[in-house]
This record gives sequence, C-alpha cells and structure tokens, in this order.
Amino acid sequence: MAWKEHSIKYGSLLTSLASVAIAVMALFLTIHNARLDRQYKELSIRPFLHLDVETSDFHVGILNSGLGPAEIISVATKFGSDKCLLFYRRQKLPTDDIDKSAEKVLDVLTPINAYFADPLSQLLQPDSVWNSPKAPKLYARTLTPGEIVPPGKEVVIFEVQKETLEVMQQRLQILSGPDYNKVMRRFMMRAQTIPYYVHFCSLTGEYCVNQIEENCG
Repeated sequence: MAWKEHSIKYGSLLTSLASVAIAVMALFLTIHNARLDRQYKELSIRPFLHLDVETSDFHVGILNSGLGPAEIISVATKFGSDKCLLFYRRQKLPTDDIDKSAEKVLDVLTPINAYFADPLSQLLQPDSVWNSPKAPKLYARTLTPGEIVPPGKEVVIFEVQKETLEVMQQRLQILSGPDYNKVMRRFMMRAQTIPYYVHFCSLTGEYCVNQIEENCG
C-alpha cells in the first residue's frame, strides 16, 4: 500500500525529472554531434603548404596540397643573419614609407636569387674564351601576408627565366655524369633547406601551422 501511495505522491515528480534528464541528454548529444560536424568540416577545408622543387626547369614553389585554402598570416626569411626578417599583415599608417617597404621586399628577393645562383653557377659559365658570360636572369617573389593560396595552387618563389634556362639546359647536356649529379644535388639541397618560413591558417582560423615560431623563436 505504501508503495502505491509513494507512486501516486511522487509519480509526477519522477516523470518530470525523467523528462528533464532525457532533455539534458538530448541537448548533450546535439552539442556533441555539432562539435563532431564542425571538426569534420574543418578537416575537409584544412590546407597544407609545402615546398615543391622541380629540377627540370629549376623552380621552387610553395604548393597547397591540402583540401582547403590557406591564408598567409606572416612570412619570415633568415639569409645571412641570425635574425629573421619578418613580414606580417597590419593596417597601413600615414607614416609608412613606400620606398622602405620596397627595400624590405628586395631584402628578401635578392638573397633568394643569390642563394640559388650559387649551385647553378657551373651552368652559367662560358664554355670557352670566345663565349662571353651573361648575367643570369632569375626571378623571385615572396608570399604576401593576407594572400589566399587555393588548394592545388603553387606559388613560385624562385625560377630561372626562359633565356637563362635555355643556356643552362644546353650546358646540362654536355656535362659528365658526376658533374650533372653534383649540380642537381646542390640545387635540391639548397631548395630543401631554404630559410623561408610561413605562418598560415585555414580560412576559419581553427587550424594553423607556424613555421616562423619553430625557426625564429
């Protein structure tokens, strides 16, 4: 009898508590599923930037082989110094000097050209005293903070211009096997160890890779 009385007395309360518990569980599952869905979507748009080196035309690029666009947050280089030269995005100020900004870019591009001209120098020397040496025509550029690199896109940061490339390819054909391999190894080694670091993120900002922090402190 007591059990029936307790059931009648507290039945509605127990039913309410059970309803609240079910609602809380349903809310938890909804939040959990939303988090999983957000994580899955983030994975589906995650970028991946890495060096791409090609010896057939001696170019070096930054390739996005990820699934989503990469936003460039900042770029740093470390040529001939213990300190990194850092480029980052900020609001333009009235006191900004355009000439100084251009000089800063040249401080990156000139060392990149010199960095790769050295291992390729054997291909740019004249064959005989009758051939006059020509200044190599090289091209370098840098990624820009705020730039978006789509998936599958490669941004070339160094390449040999057509006229110079034709001369180099002719020289390659007459090199001995050991000399040929030496040129290729030196170029690949330079490319793979280039002191060029990128901080990039997915467009949501949820996923980032900061090579600058790892290499510049």
